[in-house]
This record gives sequence, C-alpha cells and structure tokens, in this order.
Amino acid sequence: MPEMDGWDFCRALKKNQETEHIPVVMVTGKTSEMDRKIGRSLKIADYVTKPFTPEIIKNTVNMVFLEEMGRREREEREKLEGELKIGHDIQQGLLPERLRPPAGKLQASSLWIPARQLGGDFFDELYSESERNRSYVIADVSGKGLPAALIAVASQAALRTACQLTTDPATLLGNLNSMLCETTADETFITCFVANFDLATNKLEFASAGHHGMMLYRSCTGEVELIGTDDPPCGLISPMEFQASSMEFESGDVLLLFTDGLLEAEGKKQEMYGEERLAQKLKEHSGNTAPQIKEAISEDIESFIRNRAQVDDRTMIVVKVV
Repeated sequence: MPEMDGWDFCRALKKNQETEHIPVVMVTGKTSEMDRKIGRSLKIADYVTKPFTPEIIKNTVNMVFLEEMGRREREEREKLEGELKIGHDIQQGLLPERLRPPAGKLQASSLWIPARQLGGDFFDELYSESERNRSYVIADVSGKGLPAALIAVASQAALRTACQLTTDPATLLGNLNSMLCETTADETFITCFVANFDLATNKLEFASAGHHGMMLYRSCTGEVELIGTDDPPCGLISPMEFQASSMEFESGDVLLLFTDGLLEAEGKKQEMYGEERLAQKLKEHSGNTAPQIKEAISEDIESFIRNRAQVDDRTMIVVKVV
C-alpha cells in the first residue's frame, strides 16, 4: 500500500456513505494498545495480529458476518417496531378519545386493548346533526396486524361518512358491506354491530353483521338479554340487505357491545371467560355508572387471565340509559 496505510484506508472507507457500513477486519503487525484504540475509534469489526493462520482469518470473518447479520436484524426490528408504534398511535387517535353521549339521556364508556400494536377491532360513536340519534358501533375485522388495522380504519371512515345521510343501522351495514366487497380481497370480512338510540321516541334500533349475542340488561326485569340478528358479516356477499330490530328502552337499561376477545380471554386450564360470566358481571354492576361497569368487567377479565398473554383484541362499549 504505497499511497496509504491501513488506517488511512479505513478512514476513507468510513467517510464514504456508500461504504461506511462495510465491516472491516484489520490484519496487522501493529500490536500496541494505542493501535487497538485507533482501531476501535475507526469502528473496526475485529483485529487480527500477525502471525496468523488461514483458519484464524476464516473463523474471524465468519464471526464478523454473524455479528453484522445480527446487527442488521436488530436495526430492522427496531425500525419496524417504531413504525408499528406510530401506526398504533394513529389508529388509537382515530377512535373516539371519550364517548360523549347527550347529557341527561345516556352514559357511555369504552375499552380498546389490541393484542398487538395494531388492532383489527374498532368502535365508534355516531350522531346526526339534529342530536336526536346516537349510534354506537363495534366491529371486528378478520385477520391480525397491519392488514386488519388498515381495513378497520377504512371501515370506520366509511361508517362516519354514511351516518351523515342515515342513522338506520341496517342501511349503515349495507353501505359498509358494499364498500368492502368493492375494495377488499374475497377472504376479508368484518363482523359489526350497530345500535342506534332514538332519543325522541326512546327506541333502540340495532342490526348485526355476523356479530351475535350483544347483551342488554333490562331494568324492568333485572335480567340480561342477548340481542342480535342472523345476518352474515360484511364483505362476503353483495348486494346484501341487512335486517334491523327495535325495542323501547327505559331508565336503568344497560347495553353492552363487545368483541369476541372478551369471551375468549383464556384463564387457567385453557378455560374461556365466556358469555355466562360476562352476563353475570354486567348484571351485578348494572346499578353503577357506565364507566364503573366497564372497569368492573375489565378488572374481572384481568383477574381471570392472571397475566396470561393476550391473543385477541379486547373491545367493548357500555351504554347506560339514565
């Protein structure tokens, strides 16, 4: 190397953006501690002193390659985790920060805990400009991770747009179904439940797209009823007419909307939390406020699973008539 020594070559390599990440193994006769410090300052991957054998060089280079592969994998993982964290924050920001039902009529409280950084569940509160109607939506997209989260965000936007024209739950589901059938893959579908409170007539209207068994505590009987319809999920068949049902609501009634992550929360011996326990917990706390009911159910689930890993998103909305 008549024009530069090994140190100069390394300095030039590290100054160039196209070559600065190339790992370098220094093979040299310089053995002083100062030489080693210079090598570390230039981010030399490894340092082999003379004399050496081909086997030493081979093993050293193999170790450097393995370390470099590990470093790059860590960087990619950290980059992906950062992007997923941003995606989580965006998705959470699109959900209502706090449900704002009309004062004096309804109380509402929600929970959204994705199993991963991005979730396939979503919920929303929809209302008309007249404030006569207040609708609550809960939905579960098939699949996990980023694909499900993207569909969830698009579906939430579609429902928000549609509610400006209608508050009819069946029509809202029909519009969502058409959008999904036109824009998503055949295997993508969403189960969704829409409940609309008509505050002028005290009528609860609801429709379900494959989202069965929502719970309604009736203050007049002191019992929990399961409500829903047998219509299929959105995104499978187009066109599709969904059926709506209705009933009168009164003070003290509590509507619980949830995704199957609540029922399938797993406790000891792979036991599921289940419908019966959820209904009992709703009944026990029906006299409390909506936020208190939500907290009681959430705390009971956490106690049931005892720090076991969460495998599915957990989402719920509690709406109480006051």
